Amino acid sequence: AFAHLFHEVGAPIEEALITAELIALPITLVLLVLVFGSLVAASLPLVVGGLSIIGTFFVLQVMAGITDVSVYALNLTTALGLGLAIDYSLFIVSRYREELRAGHEPRAAVIRTVRTAGRTVTFNAVTVAASLLALLVFPIAFLRSFAYAGVAVAVLAGVFSVVVLPAILALLGHRVNALTLWK
Repeated sequence: AFAHLFHEVGAPIEEALITAELIALPITLVLLVLVFGSLVAASLPLVVGGLSIIGTFFVLQVMAGITDVSVYALNLTTALGLGLAIDYSLFIVSRYREELRAGHEPRAAVIRTVRTAGRTVTFNAVTVAASLLALLVFPIAFLRSFAYAGVAVAVLAGVFSVVVLPAILALLGHRVNALTLWK
C-alpha cells in the first residue's frame, strides 16, 4: 500500500520538478546576463553548473551500486548544483573582471582572483558539504541520498569554480567581456 501511495504522489511531483527546472534555466540565464552585462561572462556559471551536475550524477551512479539512492537526489543535484555554481562563479568572475579593470594582465588577474575569491569559495563549499553531512545520521535512505548528492555537488561546484573556471578565464583573457550588451 505504501509503495502504491508513493508512486501516486511521486509521479506528479517528479513531473512538476522537471517543469520547474525547464522554466528556471532560461530565467536564470536572463538574470545572469542582466547581472554580468556580457553573454560570455553570463555563460560561465552555467558551464560550472553543468560540470558540477554531471559530476554529481556520476557520483550518484556509483553510490547507487553500493546503497539505495532516491531518484529525488537528482532534483536536489540540479537545483543545488546550479545555485552553488552561480554563487561561486559570481565571486570568481566578478573578482576577475575587477582585476582586469584594475589594469592587471589576465594571468595575474587569475592568480589574484583565486587567492582572494577562491578562498571564499573554498570555505563556502566545505561549509555547505559539512553541513549536509549531517543528513547521514538519519537511517532513512531518502535523506541519506540528499547527503550524497548535496556533499558531492557542493564539493564539485567548489573545485570546478577554483580550478576549471580560472583556467577558462585565463584562456578567455579580456574576451570574458565579449558580447557585452551595455557599457
